[in-house]
Amino acid sequence: MIDRVADEPTVLLDAGFPDVDVLCDTVRLWDLDLRPLRIDPEKGLAGQVVQKLCAGGAYGYCGLNGSFDQFGSAPPGVFTFVVRKAGVGNIWWRSLDTVEGEVLVYKPGSEVRCVNGQGFAVHTISVDDLRLREICESLKIACPDPVTLPEVFRLPARVLEGVRAELESCLTGPTTALGASVQRLSELLVSTWVAQLQTRYRQRPNLRARDRAIRNCLEFLEQSDLASVDMQQLCNQANVSKRTLQYAFREKFQITPYAFLRSLRLSRVRKLLKQAPNRHTAIGELAASQGIWHHGRFSQDYRLAYGETPLQTRQRHLAR
Repeated sequence: MIDRVADEPTVLLDAGFPDVDVLCDTVRLWDLDLRPLRIDPEKGLAGQVVQKLCAGGAYGYCGLNGSFDQFGSAPPGVFTFVVRKAGVGNIWWRSLDTVEGEVLVYKPGSEVRCVNGQGFAVHTISVDDLRLREICESLKIACPDPVTLPEVFRLPARVLEGVRAELESCLTGPTTALGASVQRLSELLVSTWVAQLQTRYRQRPNLRARDRAIRNCLEFLEQSDLASVDMQQLCNQANVSKRTLQYAFREKFQITPYAFLRSLRLSRVRKLLKQAPNRHTAIGELAASQGIWHHGRFSQDYRLAYGETPLQTRQRHLAR
């Protein structure tokens, strides 16, 4: 929740994180789970997060050094507007292939489900329900039921350019100016968002064959015993050929379906390594339970994805 009684802007968090787990554990307000798909090891950081709070609103920034499969839930009690930095490009977000000029909206506590490519960087502005209604009242516009408002809306190119410039000032400028910037940005975003209720700018479209294939694969993988999953099963679930499935994953996520499956297996092994009941189970046995049989390759892939060995993950979490 946003603290509406805080008069002075406050920096909740401003840090870079070499470790994905530490990033997810440290971030305030959001409940995040990031699965590495592709990492840039030369950068040395999983990502950077900035969170600032002011009266009636909050500003945030997230930059990730790699491609991640994102899960979790948005902050409760607030509406969060997500504006990507210039050049980030399309983001696969909750079954929508969103483009650069679109603003994403997380309603209170809504699901985080996103797959980002390399160079992911976004700014956020959050307001609570009372502030949302105050903005509508001050602008003399009717405030509809937020449930009826769209998840995605577009900003005109010239307006988007100005919004990005002010968001950059929230990131790098003096904290004392944060309140005024958040107020201006929240008024602009809320008024544009509410106005597009009537225009019906974007509804969820009928999915293309490739989009349906990806959605079906992701739903299947989340519920499956990964030790028994193979490419033919994925094709059967997607109801497409192997070539079409390859094209679909490369188009959306810049990786192959097999690489996506491998990253999911690594993620599940990592969760098992953190669980105390598995402290005496051989690491190779945990890997095999998720369909990973080549132990040498497993250690290499794991270290590339998480910056540490499986044994280091186990020792670190048992120590905590």
